[in-house]
Amino acid sequence: AGLDPNPLIKDEAYIVGDRTFVFRPDQQGVTEMSASGEPRWTREFGTLITTASIGPLVSAWGLLDGSVQILDGGGRLIEDLKIETKGIDSEYPCIYGVAISETGDYLAALYGRNPQYFAVFGKNNQAYDLLYFKRLDKQAVNRQAAAFSFDGKSVVLQTADGLALFDVEKKRSAMVHPAYFSGDAELQISPFGPQRFAFLLARGQERFAGSINRGSLEAFFPVEGGSRELSISGDIMTIRGDGLSQSYRLGLR
Repeated sequence: AGLDPNPLIKDEAYIVGDRTFVFRPDQQGVTEMSASGEPRWTREFGTLITTASIGPLVSAWGLLDGSVQILDGGGRLIEDLKIETKGIDSEYPCIYGVAISETGDYLAALYGRNPQYFAVFGKNNQAYDLLYFKRLDKQAVNRQAAAFSFDGKSVVLQTADGLALFDVEKKRSAMVHPAYFSGDAELQISPFGPQRFAFLLARGQERFAGSINRGSLEAFFPVEGGSRELSISGDIMTIRGDGLSQSYRLGLR
């Protein structure tokens, strides 16, 4: 089995941190559940949920129609971000990857096909303004991993061109080591420390793990072929799959 960068599972709980969500069977609506199993709120989107980014205060829901709905912790709509209205045109609008910072101040998306774009937005009062976009040479056709750093100052998003990075303070963009991360590579990403990310990478039957620090690849090593799940606790990265569990100390610097 491959890696799912963002496992949205029909009819089962989707758990992120201490938040639990249940999807409607047609995956066009979602309910957040309390710890006791009671519904907290329900949101209907009217189109298929393709990807999501969940934080403690806000959540972003990427949709098949090319929009991103940003909700507060109570499920109320903060913004219905229609990317096509921001001057970015694609023949087929769809959100293939999304990440929102913990505070909700910044959002990144992998948008559209023919062509496909990496786009970053910043919150301006109640609206989200386009800060940066890049037209991509190659196109992903399924859900891609994305994450903001814990300090919200940088974001990484997997694209078919490679792992795209954007620094929202310096307004600087880069592709992180495209030789490793481009093409049909599958990826899971988890932030740790202010500006660092851990990752689990699948290329065919091979699996690799490592870390990125301020846009540079600082560790890259092979792991067991059945590895499918990445988790971080402090500076310990744990890789699980096929009954195996491997832990690595990445070191906080």
